[in-house]
Amino acid sequence: MIAANVNDDNRISGADLIEMRRTILGLDNQFTNNISWRFIDAREVLPDGTLPQDYAEEFRVYGQDDQNFTAVKIGDVNATATTNFADSAEAEGNHSALQFSVFEATPESGERIEVDVTSDNFSDVLGLQFTLEYDQGVFEFLELKEGVLDIVEGNYGHFSEAGMLTVSWNGLKANSYKKHEVLFTLVFRAKDQGSLSETLQFSDVITKSEAYVGGEIRKLSLRFLEDSRAFALYQNAPNPFDSETIIKFDLPESGPADLAFYDATGQVVFMIRGDYAAGQNQVRLERSDLPVQGLYYYELSIDGQRATKKLVVAGK
Repeated sequence: MIAANVNDDNRISGADLIEMRRTILGLDNQFTNNISWRFIDAREVLPDGTLPQDYAEEFRVYGQDDQNFTAVKIGDVNATATTNFADSAEAEGNHSALQFSVFEATPESGERIEVDVTSDNFSDVLGLQFTLEYDQGVFEFLELKEGVLDIVEGNYGHFSEAGMLTVSWNGLKANSYKKHEVLFTLVFRAKDQGSLSETLQFSDVITKSEAYVGGEIRKLSLRFLEDSRAFALYQNAPNPFDSETIIKFDLPESGPADLAFYDATGQVVFMIRGDYAAGQNQVRLERSDLPVQGLYYYELSIDGQRATKKLVVAGK
């Protein structure tokens, strides 16, 4: 509980998580109202089940050799911090890495590109974090859009001069998603010609790249898919919208497909059904198709394959 009280305000709240995440993302290099380690007299009797306050953090030594202290790394709520740099073995699970997938692309200079990130083995994931490096001479990072993962502005940091993006996300429970569901979307503008596979890579330079899966820590991997027309659902544009918006999607072959729209409670409020060609298709959604302003989910389904994204109807 002492470790969890990151901002040292004598209570544990979401504010502690926000401050801890900023240090993980590299946005802050120290805590604003706390020190990195706290040292507590080992003889101190701390209350059980409540956040200790006014505990002894120093003692005077008069020749005794029986003094002892407990070291607490602030933010280390599961007591796994490395205390000896000579012993920095990684905590690695026995299973394979959590694998992210993106479609390979080589955009032309000046072209805006949205890179949807999916995973074939996103199962029982409690959280993840990473540093993504990109070649700032080839790409300009514009934004990160949330997908099925609620990654918002407070979950990532951007270091444009270094060409690095840091991300830290966790769920309230373990999450599992299918391989066609978009986890999040990276938006770049090409400054020069270059492929994604030549310019994007995970690293540990700022935020260590790892995932927390079923009680284990796993590495992250990034693979680049060649077939960009397999099955994909894209973010509607514009989003938010107040009159109409366009939704694009790719199908591996021609045939019927359903595009269902759900409200925040999970109820279907609108459905578009049709026969579509192989390759990229698009549909137009009118403001009058949805009952009220606010957040909606839309899901594309065909032959057992599904993909989901969010959209927002703006108010007037």
